[in-house]
Amino acid sequence: MVTTPWTSTNDSFDANFRNTIAIPLTVWIVRGPFNDQRQHAIEACIRTSAIWQNERIGVIFSPFEIRDATADPQAASHFAFPNGDLGDVVWAPLRTDIGFVAGRLNIYWVDTVNGATTSGWSNFGNQIAMGRNSGDELLSHETGHAFSLTHVDGNANFNQENVMHSASNTRQFLTEGQLFRAHVNTGSILNATYNARPGEPTRSCNFSANTAECPASQRRLWADGGFPAN
Repeated sequence: MVTTPWTSTNDSFDANFRNTIAIPLTVWIVRGPFNDQRQHAIEACIRTSAIWQNERIGVIFSPFEIRDATADPQAASHFAFPNGDLGDVVWAPLRTDIGFVAGRLNIYWVDTVNGATTSGWSNFGNQIAMGRNSGDELLSHETGHAFSLTHVDGNANFNQENVMHSASNTRQFLTEGQLFRAHVNTGSILNATYNARPGEPTRSCNFSANTAECPASQRRLWADGGFPAN
């Protein structure tokens, strides 16, 4: 953020762009075959990275590692991941039994999530569970939750092309209002896990906030498909 002391005449300000934020990532392949799911995870991360680049989020996965947990004697007990909203009672066993690297996002490729092989779940922190047949674009949605973003379903300012729509395979857009929240919300893993913006201002902007400190979630500096800049 740059302080802008506006005057009654023409004003110009110099702003230096920060370096791209590189966040380390660990993927745990729980349900095999390992090579197949390893490739699945790579493709999902590539798709997420492409969406981030197109939407100017300023974040990349680096370094990126994949760990083979398929031979873990407790792996089979985690093939079916339940409803993630049950809380840490379902997330803690993944950390304890499968593994966990502190200070980074941990993604677990299992068989089913909440009963479906195509689903995923985020704990709005540094753990994500992904189903065996989940679409590549779904990882961008689950990492969006890790960045503190919530669903946009039913809001006229968004459609299924927004990354945070809960039921879509055409996710590709994030508004600048959403990107603002991803970077400045205290609950975003960029701040809570990675401390990627030390000394920078933070906020607690919920989805419906629209104030001087929290731009509207639907704020767009560039068009998102059929939604124009506003």
